[in-house]
Amino acid sequence: MLGVGTADATGPLSGTKVRAWASGYVLGVAGNSTVGAAQLQYQTDTDALAQKWAIDPVTRDTFMLRNLNSDMCVTAMSGSTADALQQRPCDPRWEEQAFTMADSSKPNRPLLRNLAYNKCMQQLSSVAMPTIAVLNDCASTNNYQAHSFDVR
Repeated sequence: MLGVGTADATGPLSGTKVRAWASGYVLGVAGNSTVGAAQLQYQTDTDALAQKWAIDPVTRDTFMLRNLNSDMCVTAMSGSTADALQQRPCDPRWEEQAFTMADSSKPNRPLLRNLAYNKCMQQLSSVAMPTIAVLNDCASTNNYQAHSFDVR
């Protein structure tokens, strides 16, 4: 069972949508791309395959988010809010692709903290959609960092 503080799972949770609590938008790949270095963004939920993820455990406490359309993983190329998260070929040894869950102020809505930069995933803008996914300093009260996992 996946929960805050653990990514222990019986197997990958395929078909999972990663939804931002504050906006309701889901994490997806720009243009449904299957090419490496494509930007990740928060989008209106269209049920596209590029908006579905497998949660692949790396350790008991960490996991990678692998896109079901491209078979590539969420990757933080820097810890800057100016740089969008990208999809890149998955490699469990790469901390830029490893995430863990941290508590937020919303029950059952964890923050997704990147191991390489110790920052949390969020949408860049609260207004214009789609908007790029970035890392920012983790704050348990930042509702744009609180996420849910919709398994469908």
